[in-house]
Amino acid sequence: YAASTSADRPVLQGVLWQFKDGAMRMVATDGHRLALRGITLENEIAPVDLIVPPKVLAQVARLFANEEFVEIGWTGNHIGFRAGNNLVVGTLASGPYPHYEMVIPRENDRIARFNKDAFVAALRRMDVISPDSTHKVRFDFEEGKVTLSVETPDLGGGHEVVEAEWQGTPLSIAFNAGYLLDLFRRLDGETMQATFKASDRPAIFRP
Repeated sequence: YAASTSADRPVLQGVLWQFKDGAMRMVATDGHRLALRGITLENEIAPVDLIVPPKVLAQVARLFANEEFVEIGWTGNHIGFRAGNNLVVGTLASGPYPHYEMVIPRENDRIARFNKDAFVAALRRMDVISPDSTHKVRFDFEEGKVTLSVETPDLGGGHEVVEAEWQGTPLSIAFNAGYLLDLFRRLDGETMQATFKASDRPAIFRP
């Protein structure tokens, strides 16, 4: 969902699948948001970066949803997935993929923890009256709560308060509500954590 749909930078239309240092990572970004998922591998695999089209991964997820094991192989500019009688073959994109690690914040020292369902419900209500062009919602974090607010010239404004644990000095920051809703639809867990540095710096959301 975080992969680019723009043809301006074709490499960002793919998902980086990286094997490195005993771990496997998948990374996608459109230049505004970045999604990353990593797991530790039981067996060592030679380092490699593969850029896989999202449509191929979507087919694999659909066809092999009930499979315990999937066999994966790649050569040249092709990648294949096989389980049972099903086989999916896709064409890899050519790189290099940008150095995504450079944009992941390392010094975020303000921390929020909140109930995902309560936060998402409030965010959806605020998104209804957010500007169509930006879906901008402001978040004011302070001790014990986060206040979500919107000001739209044509529709007026509104705000909602959600309970939240907060560590750090108060912070006001704005996000595209659609980006956050895309994210929370795909994160499992009852409680979410978000870390921040400043209002003009990237934030990290994770279960």
